[in-house]
Amino acid sequence: MKRSLLFLGISLVLGVGFVILTTQPAEAVRTYRDADLSGSYYFVNMEIRQEWVGGVLVDESCSGFGRITFDGAGKATSIGTRRCSKSGTFINDSNTYTYAVDPDGSFLLLEDGYTDPTHCQITNKGGIILCDGVPRNAGIYSWIGIGVKE
Repeated sequence: MKRSLLFLGISLVLGVGFVILTTQPAEAVRTYRDADLSGSYYFVNMEIRQEWVGGVLVDESCSGFGRITFDGAGKATSIGTRRCSKSGTFINDSNTYTYAVDPDGSFLLLEDGYTDPTHCQITNKGGIILCDGVPRNAGIYSWIGIGVKE
């Protein structure tokens, strides 16, 4: 009986000690705002789209790269280059956007002249942004982009 009580007591002390030593303090949930999205990000993107090639509307894949700069107050600008598989030409782009960051770090990035925003997420404590494949117009089927802070 004494052995059982001793074993139970040692087990209890070791168990409580293990829980105390291995429990990490809770991290506060971070909230974001427009000001958290500022500075320049290098980006790459891929899309599957329809484009006019030689007077014919064809499906093709395109890839692009460049830099997007956020002002921390809801405006952004980008410069970049893309190349599509069927046309084979490089196209230089520069665009302007508006955005609004939600407390969870998600945001809508709306290119001027369009009505369908791209959905994005701030990750890695603001070091990376991920954007999903919401089409910006009827000719784009799928779109994905990744930005890494400069």
